[in-house]
Amino acid sequence: MKSNYIETIVLLLLILFISAASALCYNIFFTIGVLSLFSYIAFFKRKIKDNGIIIGVICFFLIVDLIHSLYAGESFRITRIFPYLYPIILSYLCLKICGRDTFFKLERIIYFLTVLSLGLFVLQLLLPALFERMAGIFSSFLAEPYLKRDPTAWYAFIYRYIPPDRFVTLIRNSGYMWEPGAFAWISLTMLFFRWMTSGIRLKDKHVLVYLLAIVSTFSTAGYLALLGVGIIYILHLKSLTCKYILLSIFLIGLPAFFSLDFIGEKIDSYLVDTDEGMYGYHEETDVVEYNRYMYFLYVLAEIGKYPLGYGTHAITDPTGLPLIAPNGLANILYHWGVIGLCFFLYALNRFYRNLNSNNKWFDGIIATVATCILLFSNPAHANPLVFLLVLYPFMFKNKTYANSGSL
Repeated sequence: MKSNYIETIVLLLLILFISAASALCYNIFFTIGVLSLFSYIAFFKRKIKDNGIIIGVICFFLIVDLIHSLYAGESFRITRIFPYLYPIILSYLCLKICGRDTFFKLERIIYFLTVLSLGLFVLQLLLPALFERMAGIFSSFLAEPYLKRDPTAWYAFIYRYIPPDRFVTLIRNSGYMWEPGAFAWISLTMLFFRWMTSGIRLKDKHVLVYLLAIVSTFSTAGYLALLGVGIIYILHLKSLTCKYILLSIFLIGLPAFFSLDFIGEKIDSYLVDTDEGMYGYHEETDVVEYNRYMYFLYVLAEIGKYPLGYGTHAITDPTGLPLIAPNGLANILYHWGVIGLCFFLYALNRFYRNLNSNNKWFDGIIATVATCILLFSNPAHANPLVFLLVLYPFMFKNKTYANSGSL
């Protein structure tokens, strides 16, 4: 019983860092404190043996950063790499403490938080004035970068409130994550995990809750990723008649799907902006912001010059100004090079493929592609959830992980 309490606390703290919305996550003393707590539990309290994968991953990151420092004639500073290392170490220690059942335990907590988030989102739609007034109570818990952008926004662990005026047409649900697309990402990850460990079916309240959560985000990438969910479901139908009927409906409905304002028009606007070279400039921070497509193309050009990756060195635009964009996949490629991106894709596919040996070969590929679609639209390259997915299949090497925990 005591062990279960410890693991729940560890997972709740990890979710706090995964959410990336809390002011505590940006506090160096809190971060070091949590790392120390996890280390104490893992190595002193439970006397867990070390695992070679964490040493290999950290050494790879350090080597990439060191080589580029030497190549660019810059000094190598370990302090610069800490923001990239601590999410890896947090994820690794969490896996060590919670063991093979980490994702089963994590999914149960995520499901509970998602149900709460959906309920609060409905309340926000019904009582918008009340939620805006709550900023006076909970705004101090929100990370400063988000608070600067939206002074009336707030965060309370189970919910992240974004003022309606931030959105052009639709009020979107961020759940307990930093933004709607991130909420869609973690919901999709848990949906795939649920399906691949307990069977591909819609008559599962957890799956239905995650589907509702993704729909409530009105995330372009989230909706595109749902296409992958639909394909997996159709391909697993046993009745050929049902399979052909649903596949026909699916294909016929695609034009209507892409005609939605926040999908078709949004994609078109990104492509036009990219073609015309349009970008944003934040005068208060002297930072340039590209859209995700323009950024990806720019990173491809930069990585073509130096395929090994730029380590922790910040990316800049052609004029030398700091460059930002909401594209985690491009960030993985830029920082850790072609080898790093290939390893990430391999590990992600291996995670999904090995969840259940009864899954079809295409399940892992489709789930990997759907996840990459969401990462293409989220700067989640250094999020602990990414490293949970990457490290898990190497730390628990048995072919099948399904049913190792009670669902």
